[in-house]
Amino acid sequence: MKSKILQIALRIALIQEEFSETEISEAVNLLQEAGVTSNLFTYLSSNNSKFQRKSFSSKAKSESPKTQIPIDLKNNEPEKYQLLVEFESSLKNKELLTESVEIRRLCESLDKNFFSSKKSRLDLIHQLIQLLISRTVEEIAKIINEVKEKEKEDPYYRLSKFLIDGDSSHKPEVEE
Repeated sequence: MKSKILQIALRIALIQEEFSETEISEAVNLLQEAGVTSNLFTYLSSNNSKFQRKSFSSKAKSESPKTQIPIDLKNNEPEKYQLLVEFESSLKNKELLTESVEIRRLCESLDKNFFSSKKSRLDLIHQLIQLLISRTVEEIAKIINEVKEKEKEDPYYRLSKFLIDGDSSHKPEVEE
């Protein structure tokens, strides 16, 4: 029972962290206009001091960090923002660069002065995104495509595709 309450509390905290009070108020108004009512709306749309972000402090932030990409990038350079969000998501879900050392190597290849001493995977992802933000959309797209291509060349990737799909185009090479 308590775990459900904690999950609800963390979700509400994440909503408050991810969206501005104005956005939350507009969303609540939209739901109320559609005839949906709830006491939760009062909490989300008010400045109720009992329910401020600080009450969930670092635990909620450390368990599920939101994107590290500046929101103003979304308005100024939407294509770059979208590329970075998708890449960051792929990294966090371990769809690309599954090992921290791979992220570290990519950071080092992008910035010769890059130094990281035993940082967590999420810290490395954040640093990589910061390195990419200063680049053009074309450069970012090229880097992401290179990462994807290297992943496809990996023999473990080809073997897994063969085992999952049975597709002969991904059939692993067998040495005789």
